[in-house]
Amino acid sequence: MYHNDFKITFLVALACIAMLVTSGCTSTGFQSTIKQQSLESQELSGYKLNIVSVKGQRSLVRGSPYAAKIPNEWQYSYMEIAMERYPSLFSKDPEAFPVTVTLYDEKSSTSFFVLHLLTSLLSLGTLPNYPGEVTTPINAEIVFSDRDFHVICANSVRFERTNRWWISVFTPLGLIPVPVHSDLPRVSGVMSFSINDSSDKLTMISTIDAVVQGAQICGVQAFKKRKK
Repeated sequence: MYHNDFKITFLVALACIAMLVTSGCTSTGFQSTIKQQSLESQELSGYKLNIVSVKGQRSLVRGSPYAAKIPNEWQYSYMEIAMERYPSLFSKDPEAFPVTVTLYDEKSSTSFFVLHLLTSLLSLGTLPNYPGEVTTPINAEIVFSDRDFHVICANSVRFERTNRWWISVFTPLGLIPVPVHSDLPRVSGVMSFSINDSSDKLTMISTIDAVVQGAQICGVQAFKKRKK
């Protein structure tokens, strides 16, 4: 009897701790090593690109299994962001050069455990702990085709995506914006609050920047030969 009561008490206590942990407060920043490319030289002036397919693991291309074409709404999002970010280069015009991209995760690394855990324990979960981070090296294989989908140039561009965050378990102090540089507005909320939208958006932006860098590596001559 005593044993059962102890077991029940232990399970209830464990459930309470789990609820506290999952309702902890966090703030996350988002970083990428690739930035918006300069088009000041206008080397690609007069040439238009259209991202028609992005493939990759689920962690890199949301809503898509590996090696599957992205859903139409995500393809639309890529091009909407691309046309806003590089209005002189991207277009849905039928005459634009089709671009296909495959993203490969080159093994994510997590760097936080010792300091992250130690600072959390020292404050008993009341203060934000030392910021943790997950870095994902991404290799973007980019293929540029003519309007008959004959390959005119292909290359790869590598970049890294990092999410950095801190957490408080028993107080709302973790909602204070984490003191790291962020390429997008930092996101704060309870631990169940989704940070995926911002993280996915920066990966999309970085992919578009990689496409532009890839086009610049190909050079205008590659496109000029196929423009008729």
